[in-house]
Amino acid sequence: MDAPGNDGRRILVSDDSEEIRLLVRLAIESAGLGEVVGEAADGDQTRRLVDELRPDLVVLDLLMPRFDGVESLRRLHEQAPGLRVLVHSGSASPELAAEARTAGAVGMVVKGAPLRELVEAVSSALDTPS
Repeated sequence: MDAPGNDGRRILVSDDSEEIRLLVRLAIESAGLGEVVGEAADGDQTRRLVDELRPDLVVLDLLMPRFDGVESLRRLHEQAPGLRVLVHSGSASPELAAEARTAGAVGMVVKGAPLRELVEAVSSALDTPS
């Protein structure tokens, strides 16, 4: 059952750390932003789940096994034009943020930031037109 106000929004969380995926899932669902419909542990699984689940948003770690980095954003957008991708990265580099935006990310949040920042970034990404 969808949380109030989430409008049935579907989110895929992609990170090679099971603990990070759980934390992101709990933050998103407890804030009522949408339903986490899938989790991916690597880039290949992310691509398969994007095709299978058709999420509204992917929360994507850039440093994962098989298919990582900013190039993964470009490939996801070729695969699913209009897909919203929020980068969730361990790097706070302004250069990486600029590269990610150029490659199609709707935003970026740094791992380890307060959960409120993650929730705000997910909310903003969901409200960004696709």
